[in-house]
Amino acid sequence: MRKDQEYLTNLILPRKLYDAIEEKAVSLYFRHNIKSVPLDPFEIAKASGYVLRPYSNLNSEAYALLKSKEQDGTSYFDPNQQTYVICYDDEQCIERQRFTIMHEIGHIDMGHKHGSQLAEVIANHYAGYALAPSPLIQKYNCEDFGDISVVFNISDECAYWRFNSYQNWIKYRIKKKYEKELLNYLND
Repeated sequence: MRKDQEYLTNLILPRKLYDAIEEKAVSLYFRHNIKSVPLDPFEIAKASGYVLRPYSNLNSEAYALLKSKEQDGTSYFDPNQQTYVICYDDEQCIERQRFTIMHEIGHIDMGHKHGSQLAEVIANHYAGYALAPSPLIQKYNCEDFGDISVVFNISDECAYWRFNSYQNWIKYRIKKKYEKELLNYLND
């Protein structure tokens, strides 16, 4: 994701698409037997069989190319290894690395084949919701974005977006089946 594309989180998607993204993100908890927060995108990637490759381990040409495009990360399917490779900028703070890896998992999970503005918005929402789902923000009694940042180990920027989304979720009080299932699963 390019840093200058972060404004795309303001793009409004149809509610049904948000629901599909969120349901897919919640499925991570079930697929990987996650029972607590903060979830670990590094472990999820490894458990999914993906290869994690920090920028510091890339050759100088690949490193220079990704840094010149100001990308925090990228992913691709490697036919030789028969799996996805997620490259991420390990010079970023750990919260940003966690978001970037979850963002790339979102691209993979949502079946994105090519980059687009819409794919970036979807992967951003997937990452934010997977890292801090609205029902868990409520469960952990987060009162502001600072609480969300600490509880879910995400950046203040991501926590700010998740808090705004959470406030809308509280306002409309429409709990989805996948949200109820997540709460039941974590309460078992």
